Amino acid sequence: MSRGKKRKAWSYSTGAYKERVRVYELAGGALVADIREGGRRRRVRLPLRDRGAAIDWAREQAAQRAVGVASDVSRPTPTVAFVLSHYLHHWRSKRGRPVGPDDHRRAELWTRVLGAHTDVRRLSSAVWQRFIEDRRAGAIDARGERVPLEGQVIGEHPDGTVRRRPRRTVLARAVEADCEWLVGVLAWAVNWRDQGAYLLTENPARGLPIPRETQPRRPLATQDRFEALRAVSDQVQMEIRWKGRRQRQRSYLRELLDLANGTGRRIGAICQLRSDDLRLDVKPHGAIRWPADTDKMGAAWFAPINAEVRRALDRIAVERLTGAWAEADSPFLFPSPQRPGKPVSKDLAAAWLEEAETLAKLDHLPRGGFHMFRRKWATDRKALPVTDVAAAGGWKTPSIVTDIYQQADAETLQRVVDNDREGRG
Repeated sequence: MSRGKKRKAWSYSTGAYKERVRVYELAGGALVADIREGGRRRRVRLPLRDRGAAIDWAREQAAQRAVGVASDVSRPTPTVAFVLSHYLHHWRSKRGRPVGPDDHRRAELWTRVLGAHTDVRRLSSAVWQRFIEDRRAGAIDARGERVPLEGQVIGEHPDGTVRRRPRRTVLARAVEADCEWLVGVLAWAVNWRDQGAYLLTENPARGLPIPRETQPRRPLATQDRFEALRAVSDQVQMEIRWKGRRQRQRSYLRELLDLANGTGRRIGAICQLRSDDLRLDVKPHGAIRWPADTDKMGAAWFAPINAEVRRALDRIAVERLTGAWAEADSPFLFPSPQRPGKPVSKDLAAAWLEEAETLAKLDHLPRGGFHMFRRKWATDRKALPVTDVAAAGGWKTPSIVTDIYQQADAETLQRVVDNDREGRG
C-alpha cells in the first residue's frame, strides 16, 4: 500500500529576523501567528478566517514593529471593511433604529474608495481631498464606482450602440453628507468596545476639511403652484394589490398635498400617520399627535389642525368605509398600495408629485419635493410669533425656522420698504 503525500501546511512569513511575523493555518482551519519579540517567540490565535486578511495583518504587524509602534497583536488590523462592518451590525440610533439604505450605500462607497483591506488609521489628507474633488466632478458615483470621461455604460440601443450616462457634477451638500457620515462612523469606532478594547484609539478623520454648500438650494412652493398641483392630483393613479386583488384608483396625492400645505410637516411623518394619532374631538377643527418614532429629531408633538386639513381627514374617513379601503383594514391613513400593513413610502409619494408636475406643465424645482411646502408653511407665518410657529410645525429650535425655512417674499419686502414711519426725538 503506497503512502500518500502529506499535505503541506499553509504559512506566510514577513519582516526582519528579530521582528519576524509568521502566520499559518492549523489542521482545523484556524489561523495563528508566531511573533518574535526580543529573541523570544509568542503564539497568538487570530480572529480571522481569510488567508489574504492574515497576510495583510502580518505585513502590518511587521511594518509597525520595524518602527516601534506595534499594536495589540491579538486583535486584527482595523481595516475599512472591519470597522464599517462592525458599524453596520452594531450601530443603533437614539431611538433604537438600525442602519438604513443610505448607511449601506455609503459603506459601499467608502469601501471602494479607500479599499476594503486598507488600515483606516492611514486615512490621509491627500486621499480625503482627492475623494472630494472626484466626487464633486462626478468621477465617482454614489456607490464609489469610477465614472469614465465618456460616461457610465447603462445598456445598449436596439442598433447595438452602447448607451451611456454622462458624468454629472455633484452638489457640495451631497459630498458633505458622505464625508460627515464617515467622520461619524470613525467617531463611533473610537467609543465602541470589542473584545475588551476600542476599535480605534483616535479618529483619523478628525480635523479634515468638509465641503460646505455656500448657496444651498431651498426652493419655496407658492400658493399658485399648490393649487395647480392639487387641480391635477386626482389624475395621478396607483395600483393597489390587497388580498390578492388588483385595482387601479386615484392616488393619495390630493390628501398628501392638503396635509403638507396645511400642517407644514415632513412628508415622511405624514405618510406614517395612523388612525389613533388623530384627535378629531379637539375644538375647533381637531388636532394630531405626531409620534416621536416618525419625527426626524425623535420628538413627540401635539398640534391643532386647520379647516383645510380637517376636510382632508374627513374625506379619508368616508373613503375608508367603502371599497378596497374597507377590505385593507390598515391602521395607516395612507397604506402602501402593495402591503396595507405598511405605510406608503415617501419615495412613491415623491414620484406622484413629479407626475403631477408633468400633468400641470410645471417645471420641476431641483431639491424641491414635498419639503418646499414645509418652507412655504413657515414663510406664510412670518408675521406670527416664531416660538408658536416652531411648536406647531415641529421644530425644536425657533432659530431653525428663521435661519433655514422662512424666506423673503415680495409681499413682505414691499411692506418693509413702504413703511415710512420715522422716529423723532
